[in-house]
Amino acid sequence: ATRMTQQLLAKYGTIGLVTYTGVNVTTFGTVYALVATGTADPIALLRRGAPSAERLGFDLTSRLDSLQATAGDGMSLGSTLIIALACTKLLFPVKLSVAAALLPFTTRLYARVRSTGLL
Repeated sequence: ATRMTQQLLAKYGTIGLVTYTGVNVTTFGTVYALVATGTADPIALLRRGAPSAERLGFDLTSRLDSLQATAGDGMSLGSTLIIALACTKLLFPVKLSVAAALLPFTTRLYARVRSTGLL
C-alpha cells in the first residue's frame, strides 16, 4: 500500500494528495455519523481488524473488551471520535482504491478548471 501511495503521489502530485484527503475526510465523516447515531456496530468492525493489529504488537482485543463493557452506557464524544478514527484507519485500503479510481477524473477536472482561468 505504501508503494502504491508513493506512485500515486509521484504521478499526480498535489491533486493526488487533495483527492486522497477528500476521500479520507468523507470516510471519517460517514463512519463518525454511523457510530454516533448507533447505526453501525464499531466494536464488531474493529474486532475484524484485531488480528492484524495483534500481528503488529497491539493488544486490541482486551481494549475492545473494556470498551464494549462501557459502550452499553452510551459512548462519550471522545470515545466516538476515537472509534471513528480507528475504523477509518482500518479502511485505508478501501480509501486508497477509491482515491486511485477518482484521480483521473479529478486531474481532468482540475485541468479544465485551470484552463478557464478560475485557478
